Amino acid sequence: MSRLTIATVGHTGDGIQFLGRLLAEAAGEAGLQPVLLAEPGQAMRGDLSITRVTIDETPALLPGTPDWILATRPGPYPWATTDLIVDSDRVKGGWAVPATTLAHQADWVKGAPLVLLGALSTKLPWLTEAILVRTLKERLAGMPRQVSLNMACFRAGRTAAGAT
Repeated sequence: MSRLTIATVGHTGDGIQFLGRLLAEAAGEAGLQPVLLAEPGQAMRGDLSITRVTIDETPALLPGTPDWILATRPGPYPWATTDLIVDSDRVKGGWAVPATTLAHQADWVKGAPLVLLGALSTKLPWLTEAILVRTLKERLAGMPRQVSLNMACFRAGRTAAGAT
């Protein structure tokens, strides 16, 4: 696997920091070497929140344009709109996923980041459902309902992206 960088962009309170940690932990669970940089924003809701996860087979931390960007809300970039996945090297304008709608349908209003993650997982062979379940169970120990809700959103994202 070549080096991969995934950025998450949204507002504080959207679950952006959780999503970044979850990506890093899932990559570690898959036997890769993730490095997480977090910019959590201010404590006030609505401030910009960003994470950047660099994943490789060996530890590395390099600046540069992320390979994938997951945006839950409009950000500081002209292309950053709600519920968008951007493949920054290959696609101009991004790949819109109805993440907020799908999260509401899964009865988890804060699940839009997991819907985006589910859609992105169709492009990342190491990010399997089994890896994510193990990671969520560890991260959300003692909260089986939260694991279930997050996995429902992840699966909705995979389905929306055309995975079976």
